[in-house]
Amino acid sequence: KNQQALDAAALCGGPPRCRITTRSTTTANARSDVRWVQAGVGSAAPRLLKREQRASPARQDAAGACRAAEEDGGTTTSGRERYSKYFRVVPNARNNRSLWGVALMQLFWTASTLMYVSVLPVYMKQELGLSNTKIGVLEGAAIASAFFSKVVSGVISDAVGSRTAVIFVGAMLTLACKPMFAASSYVKATFGAGLCFYWIFAGKIADRLSKGIRAAPTDALLADLSPGNARSRAFSLIQSLATFGGVLGSLTTAALLYLGASYQTVFLLAAVPSFLAIGMLFTVVKQPELSDDAPAGQEAQGAAAKEKKKPGLREVLRNASTLPWQFFFASVIVSTLYLARFSESFVVLRAKSLGWSTAMLPLLLTGNQVLQGVFTYPMGVLADN
Repeated sequence: KNQQALDAAALCGGPPRCRITTRSTTTANARSDVRWVQAGVGSAAPRLLKREQRASPARQDAAGACRAAEEDGGTTTSGRERYSKYFRVVPNARNNRSLWGVALMQLFWTASTLMYVSVLPVYMKQELGLSNTKIGVLEGAAIASAFFSKVVSGVISDAVGSRTAVIFVGAMLTLACKPMFAASSYVKATFGAGLCFYWIFAGKIADRLSKGIRAAPTDALLADLSPGNARSRAFSLIQSLATFGGVLGSLTTAALLYLGASYQTVFLLAAVPSFLAIGMLFTVVKQPELSDDAPAGQEAQGAAAKEKKKPGLREVLRNASTLPWQFFFASVIVSTLYLARFSESFVVLRAKSLGWSTAMLPLLLTGNQVLQGVFTYPMGVLADN
């Protein structure tokens, strides 16, 4: 039906030379038959009529739809074609769909994280009685585990040749750790505050490990999905939606606390976006493959690449040493900037000590998230240009 609509639009009032693609209905793998038609309406009408008489039934139906639209004073156009340009980040349609799927996954994951991060420090301080020192140790260990797991997961995804498999492992770990926070009050009541600290510690480490496991394969998948001239735009789209996911998560937590929901309810509901992200991974995101329109030489190269043995762990590590000096220079810059980073937990605790209500604490991070979300994608477009 979509192809008929495109044919109708082309026969009615397409560009001076309109490319019409029809696929054989007798075999699923038949190559496209490409014809070029002078599509001017009016002077070309007799020529189109002759063309229609020897066209296939599908083409005749399309031409009939075209004439019916002209009689009604309008033209038949595809709504998908009309609006797709606003959502096209990369040229390949399948890769573009997967790219948006990854962006929505990041939105759900960030929403899930911000739902509990914005209140977890106060929960540990007031409900569990943990000191600022213990909270600092927990946050430092969590951040360190996230950075370490990024290195390991990136190498593993290269070695096994599957980005989505490694991402799935991190996604399942993200989903599993949210109920651990909800069960912490039961652990404290049953086994005491000492064991409860280690329970929260394990849950926090698991959450940050899951983020690190997902991060490097996701970045590699984005690079696979986007060509070089659109890579900054693709990365900034993902970052923008991830940031707005943080806004969504913090606003949801603020609304729940304002309505009187407990900490345990917030922690349990934080698992819902993580579950949606896993569904998106299975239904929308696909690892890139060579398109059907690829040249014959490129298809041959793709077949040879598939037959080639996947690189082992030793080969991946050896290839890492051949990275250009600019990569290591950029790594030094990023590492230097991260020296100025400190956990948001201390900002939340400071705001609470100054009299902020618990329901208002999630909004503390919203302004930061909004500014990041607004500026990230335009900066990526600027970098591509």
